[in-house]
Amino acid sequence: LLLASTLSLAALSAEAETLRVAMGYDPVSLDPIATSDNGSIWTQLLIYDTLVRPDATGTKLEPGLAESWTVSDDGLTIRFKLRDAKFSDGTPVTAEDVQFSIERAASEGSGWGRFYRPITRFEIPNPREIVMHLTEPFTPAFNNLALFAAAILPKAAFEAKGAAFFDAPVGSGPFVLKKWTRGASLELVKNPYYWQAGKPAVDEAVLEVVTEPSARVIKLEAGEVDDPRR
Repeated sequence: LLLASTLSLAALSAEAETLRVAMGYDPVSLDPIATSDNGSIWTQLLIYDTLVRPDATGTKLEPGLAESWTVSDDGLTIRFKLRDAKFSDGTPVTAEDVQFSIERAASEGSGWGRFYRPITRFEIPNPREIVMHLTEPFTPAFNNLALFAAAILPKAAFEAKGAAFFDAPVGSGPFVLKKWTRGASLELVKNPYYWQAGKPAVDEAVLEVVTEPSARVIKLEAGEVDDPRR
């Protein structure tokens, strides 16, 4: 069974304290700007959060770390107001973290840089407000900010650890990485600081890497893993 939806996993109402899911891909990396494989993307979206995100239908965008926003009449200025959110280490999510993360996503080292380079300048009026400036209107701006590559990382923690940050990443998503046994499983625990009340609905989630489709079906039918679509 593939991981049908990271949103459904985060919101699942389950009686069990631990959710077990079989997915067909082991993540390549937990660095949002360095990956494009499904295993990495699904896992990152459980650990990190973005300013905006797809809604449950997948057809519209809804607030994520940004609780509201405005766009200037000429389409060149986007102003985001951040919600009172925290990273999994208890530190607040600030506009400085947002600027750092989007600039990193736009950097030459990013596999997704072209999606974010139309944003050419930032202003930070206060820690919970950020203004993004574009040189010309860019219709996909909001869709791109909802991509995993635009995940918001804690600037201070990343700069302190460098590449080692992704061995035990800190995010503001619903889960925190507890253990990663490459090729076998990822163990996640509930983020105690997650901003969305009542979610996730489980205390732990185990993502078992089962590459063979028939083996995933067998594990599901045997009750060894759960169906995240229910």
